[in-house]
Amino acid sequence: MEFHHIVIRVPDDKIDAWDRHLAAHFPRFEAPAGFLEVIAKDNETPGLYHMASVLGEREQVFAAARAAGGGPVLLHPLLAEFGAEVVSRERGTVAGLASPKWSYAP
Repeated sequence: MEFHHIVIRVPDDKIDAWDRHLAAHFPRFEAPAGFLEVIAKDNETPGLYHMASVLGEREQVFAAARAAGGGPVLLHPLLAEFGAEVVSRERGTVAGLASPKWSYAP
């Protein structure tokens, strides 16, 4: 399994629209097996967000995520829609994962 941590910068004039978009789309998206995604606001820098994801088999998981309606919360569609940019990207291999079945809905 792959682990990704991506820091994203959203232009100042798009932050409110970005936040509304995430609030509207994340609660409706039921991620498929083998896919986990979290986007968090940076506590110190407005417009900076941290995206973390865990992926099983890459192509299969992305196809399933798109089919499940996850297109609006995937990285490349978000970057394109909001003119956001990747500031940094780190990748690794998952060494352990534990999670109950739960969802966060603001």
